[in-house]
Amino acid sequence: MAFLTMLFFMWGFITCLNDILIPHFKAIFTLSYFESMLIQFAFFSAYFVGSLIYFFISSTSGDPINKIGYKNGILLGLLIAAFGTFLFYPAAELQSFGFFLTALFVLALGFTLLQIAANPYVILLGDPEKGSHRLSLAGAINSFGTTIAPILGGVFILSNASTTGNDIDSVKMPYIVLTIAFLLLIVVFKVISLPRFTNQDNIEKGMGALKFPQLTLGILAIFFYVGGEVTVGSFMTSFVGLPEIKGIPAEAATLYVALYWGSLMIGRFTGSVSVFNLSKTSKQLITAIVPVLTFFFILLIFKLKSKENEVIDFQSMITYYIPFIVISIIAFLLEKKNQHVPYYYSLSYALVC
Repeated sequence: MAFLTMLFFMWGFITCLNDILIPHFKAIFTLSYFESMLIQFAFFSAYFVGSLIYFFISSTSGDPINKIGYKNGILLGLLIAAFGTFLFYPAAELQSFGFFLTALFVLALGFTLLQIAANPYVILLGDPEKGSHRLSLAGAINSFGTTIAPILGGVFILSNASTTGNDIDSVKMPYIVLTIAFLLLIVVFKVISLPRFTNQDNIEKGMGALKFPQLTLGILAIFFYVGGEVTVGSFMTSFVGLPEIKGIPAEAATLYVALYWGSLMIGRFTGSVSVFNLSKTSKQLITAIVPVLTFFFILLIFKLKSKENEVIDFQSMITYYIPFIVISIIAFLLEKKNQHVPYYYSLSYALVC
């Protein structure tokens, strides 16, 4: 589980770097807002294309992960992702926006395979009743990656671009470092011993699970949720930088992007409390404490980051946040399981978001 959370952190971190690339490439290649959003389109369309290909293979000849194993699926996903990040170097050398889009597409294809392998693997590692809570814990680590990515991206991409005077070269080193990180993870996952799981059931071919309305409606819900979540983060830097809003430089505006993703992290950490074997009283106490502590931890990081250039009104932040956090705590404490889907958990997570 500890090694798997490293994967969740990595794809959260890199996915959120797109929010830095959007205003960065918009300025470099003189793009419109529509054209700059091709960055996210190229990235997330890879999830659609990759998943669709995987679905057709599974429906015709059986689940590939079940044949090659979760470990090999993770290794293959890491290798594709490493190739995608490496492609940023030649893309920068050629100064080609289209090449960057190709690199993002390849990178996201690797993430697609990683998520196909890692998400169900987290469910399998323990009590199935707490599988969703383990995913919340992994998702919280994923959100930690999305929270610090804008801050580090602002430092190593945006500020480095203004320092060197060559804006396009500023993406080379960060993505080479990420390539090395992926290669190191390949070595780690190759060496460690992971539990093996295989599905011995006769898997129905054709539409399979898509005949269940819970899944099809769930796909629709995730479509709108991720669409809204990603769009806000993608335009946050440009929006905050508008003269009529804040009129601050892009590097300073990335702090708001980090704050946005950090806000989503609060609910995920709170929802993961149930994964631990605690007494009822301890669980209720920690459920009430975790969102508050997470919020003030985020506040502390941003306070330290923005001390040189105060861009966030922390007093207003506290005033607006606390009521929603209190409501979400109450919802979490009222959590009741409806079959395998905690209704109050979903409600409380939505309130925190």
